[in-house]
Amino acid sequence: MGGCTRRPPPDHVTRGCKLIGQVLIFTNFIMLSAHLVFMNNKHDLTYNKLPISPQKILTYCFWLVLAVLVDQPKVLAQSGQRDSLLFERDLARMDSLSNVDFVAALALAKEIATRAASENYSGGLIKAKLGQSRIYLIRGQLDSASQVMDEAYKVIDTTHDKTNFSTYLDLKGAFSTMTGSGDSAVVYYLQSYQINKQLDRPPLIMRVLANLAAVLIQQEQYEKALPYITEATDLAKELEQWDNYASQLVNHSIALKHLGDTTQAFQKLNEAGQYIENANIHLKYAFHANMNDYAEFNREPARMLEHSQQMLDIGRLMKSEEKEAYAYSGFSKYYQAIGDVARSEEHLLKAINLYEKGGEKTRLLNLYESAAELYDNLGDYRKAFDYQEKAHTLENEIQGANTQGRILELETSFDLQRQKALNLENQLKLTETESALQTRTTMLYFSIGGILSLLLIGGLAYSNFQRKKQLRQQMIQQKEAEHQLSLMREHNAGEEKERKRISRELHDNIGGLLAAAKLHLGTIQAEDQTSLQKVAFIIDKTHQEARTISHRLAPIKLEDEGLKEAVSYFCKLVAQKDTVDVHFESTGDIDAAGSDHLLVVYRTVQELVVNAIKHAEASEILVQLFRHQADLETIVEDNGKGFAVEDKSEGIGLKNIKRQVELYNGKLETRSAPGTGTSLMIYWPNFYKMDV
Repeated sequence: MGGCTRRPPPDHVTRGCKLIGQVLIFTNFIMLSAHLVFMNNKHDLTYNKLPISPQKILTYCFWLVLAVLVDQPKVLAQSGQRDSLLFERDLARMDSLSNVDFVAALALAKEIATRAASENYSGGLIKAKLGQSRIYLIRGQLDSASQVMDEAYKVIDTTHDKTNFSTYLDLKGAFSTMTGSGDSAVVYYLQSYQINKQLDRPPLIMRVLANLAAVLIQQEQYEKALPYITEATDLAKELEQWDNYASQLVNHSIALKHLGDTTQAFQKLNEAGQYIENANIHLKYAFHANMNDYAEFNREPARMLEHSQQMLDIGRLMKSEEKEAYAYSGFSKYYQAIGDVARSEEHLLKAINLYEKGGEKTRLLNLYESAAELYDNLGDYRKAFDYQEKAHTLENEIQGANTQGRILELETSFDLQRQKALNLENQLKLTETESALQTRTTMLYFSIGGILSLLLIGGLAYSNFQRKKQLRQQMIQQKEAEHQLSLMREHNAGEEKERKRISRELHDNIGGLLAAAKLHLGTIQAEDQTSLQKVAFIIDKTHQEARTISHRLAPIKLEDEGLKEAVSYFCKLVAQKDTVDVHFESTGDIDAAGSDHLLVVYRTVQELVVNAIKHAEASEILVQLFRHQADLETIVEDNGKGFAVEDKSEGIGLKNIKRQVELYNGKLETRSAPGTGTSLMIYWPNFYKMDV
């Protein structure tokens, strides 16, 4: 940029350069003294033959050097001050642009970051990076936001700037909230809260408390959110920030409502209504949505209609289909309250259609359940069943997403712990570097022997540091491996639990219903016995299919009779259903292991047999389980079409099998060729000595 002066280097670089300059000047000072004395002795010069005596020359040099050293920091400070003002001006322009033009603001942020990096201005670089990540978060570009935040943190970690670190923590909290990691968001916001408390920044304290309360409300931890809401409310009132004050009153109302104190909740909401007229559009919508809930609770249809209309108008103004959908659900409840079922159904379907395009899944689940109840009351059991089925499917999807969110939170927690370890390592490196620099400075001013001693001590310290660093790296790698193993086992346990649940529902619910249907069918007297027999055959076939799926999902025989009987029974089921000859052989006591280990072997055999039928088009399969003392060997062979092992990349199924096998220290070997079938051999060393 034109007219921009160059920033001074960072403090530690400035100190190092300053030290080197002082040493060089001091060295020149000694050399000049020695040179003058040497020349005087060599040529038998007298002091009177020189225009000025050596003592005076040395005195002038000393005062000159001292003046340069004293003045140098002032020059650097003046240069830095001029340059800081230019950066701060550009950063302020970036913040202004981020409210109206994301593209221009992002381009300016990147330009500032590049310039700050080239001029070694850490403060400008951090603020530019944090500005970039904030824009990425607003635009929903989460991967880019995370990457830039990490880049900013690396610079923050070297400067120990608490102000920028609190901003970084706020952004990490927002990122965690957007990715569904609520627990991590709470941790980040609490850290930011503590730092802003130390720095005594009430506006930022109030903002962090509001974010923290919002996350806890989203997690339905209402009682835990109350003290943060109260403190944020008091700060907003003290600062006369009435938008934020009204916002916290609405949050307070929501928390109290869910805790059962409807009277106090309604009072808080009414108080917030005094400030809603000039509030932002998001707060207005939240206010009317909660007022609509209270109107429904108090059975006031007129107020329900009023607030639903306000919600719809605001939703259209915001161009938000999700907010329009929530307003339509309010209209549906209003028409249901006044007995107009047809219009209630009309608005409920409008809400469902909009939410299905992309809205909060929990609210869509509630709408599905409302629709099922509505059609059940109307006697339209077909539609009631359809919506109940949709609700059931969506509920399972939400539960799966919650499981994935928990795994992500565990990974985030692990990353946070690893980052703390790295921070401690960096702090140790910085401390050792500063200590070594200070010691070296002292030694340089005293003697050459001191320098040599310092180098020797530094070498020993460096060797010790490298050894500690290596140990730390090993510990980090070990923790990471243990963490991955824990995640995999937790994931497997979750999958197995879900399989058992589905299997139980298939066996108990659908199986019971089919059996009852067949029983009732037998009591029907009809002339067309052939049709009845066909229907009975179809019910039998469906019942058998449900049992087969149930047994595949949750191997009950494995729990009751062990691995040998479970695999044998599975092979018979496959042979009956898929008309494939499946043979099973085993030697030794293969059941003498923990249930988790036996389940992994069973699932592996199950997956390999299914792959042989589905992909290899095999007509004959041989399954073998051999125990050799503490080792187990599993072999699955088929006479399918085979493939060239060296030319074929592993599919997702085979990769998953390999990962499961390796989790229990096993090794998978594949032998195959086109037209010769496939042999898959798994060797589990010390399988029967594992910690069960």
